[in-house]
Amino acid sequence: MSDRSRDRPDLSVDIAGLHLRNPTIVASGVLGFSLKILRRAVRLGAGGVISPSIGIRSSEGFRAPTVVKVDCGYVTAMGLPNPGASNFAAELGKLSSDFPLIINIFASETNEFQRIVSVMEATPAKAYELNFSSPELDSESKDVAKRIESISEVVRVVRAKTKRPVIVKVSPETEARKIAVAAHDNGADAISAINSVPAMAIDIETGYPILSNKAGGLSGRAIKPIALKYVYEISKNVDVPVIGCGGITTWQDAVEFFYAGASAIQIGSSVGERGLRVFGNVVDGIRSYLVKKKRASIREIVGFAHRR
Repeated sequence: MSDRSRDRPDLSVDIAGLHLRNPTIVASGVLGFSLKILRRAVRLGAGGVISPSIGIRSSEGFRAPTVVKVDCGYVTAMGLPNPGASNFAAELGKLSSDFPLIINIFASETNEFQRIVSVMEATPAKAYELNFSSPELDSESKDVAKRIESISEVVRVVRAKTKRPVIVKVSPETEARKIAVAAHDNGADAISAINSVPAMAIDIETGYPILSNKAGGLSGRAIKPIALKYVYEISKNVDVPVIGCGGITTWQDAVEFFYAGASAIQIGSSVGERGLRVFGNVVDGIRSYLVKKKRASIREIVGFAHRR
């Protein structure tokens, strides 16, 4: 290994053909559907962007309040508002062919996943993230998420429909390791771990839940140790890349996830606190760390914690 490569470590990652210039990805649901903002995130350092969840039909989501700040992060229940697959696909035609966009998809039936992917195949999207895990999914969608057989069927159908990478996002609510293995066995190219954790906040003046949906999902620093544990376990049991997400705020957090087995990481809640420049800051920190450790690339530290 040359001194030159150690001074300029390679931060690029490849996830089943999805090439990203660096391992930081904007998590789903953080920036909304504005292409202007998505482009800005990449300009300020993000290696990739995941869209908010897209369904077959448009939805306004839940009424306000949909977000509450708590001591350890945020509890949210947006209700998966989205413009619908066809409308969003038409908007995506404005993106350049090399824009690193991943489409997050949710549905309550296998054929809906298939229909959404069919629509999105005409867009410049680079990959799909299948959302089986959001606490905001309706009861039918959650039922699919908790049945490994159903998830296996969805992954098989989507895999047959596209040559683009298929990523499955898992939840700490379910048997995440078993679902990850089943997804891998049926053609998933990568696993995202984890989604937000079911949670609630109550107004002590009224005595009622603050969110209109009563319960939602906890994100932020509180769930980082939980996410780290799932990434560690899942990466030991599947032979595909794992994308870590949950409470990542600093470059030190990111490095922990790489050691645990993540090939890339998603950043979400901290965007609201630190702005889009968090991506550039995290990338700079990772680069400096690799130089300090005399590592030529991120790949040299991915899964290192498993060696003990």
